[in-house]
Amino acid sequence: MIKVPVNINRKDVALTLNNDDLLMTGWDTIFTAKKIGEGKHRLEFYAMLLDGSFAPLQDHKGNIYFDIEII
Repeated sequence: MIKVPVNINRKDVALTLNNDDLLMTGWDTIFTAKKIGEGKHRLEFYAMLLDGSFAPLQDHKGNIYFDIEII
């Protein structure tokens, strides 16, 4: 598991959903391919909520996973 802070400005999200609480909800991460190894992989990203539960993060199309291949 890689922990990533959620603190990137997402004014577009806050404006679209009319909710200023969502202003700093963007995230970004970089990790080396060595951490997951060669081959096909499905990556999923989750946010840990205040109550300790987890919610899947979606891309702009609503996908909750990303398929990649490392050669």
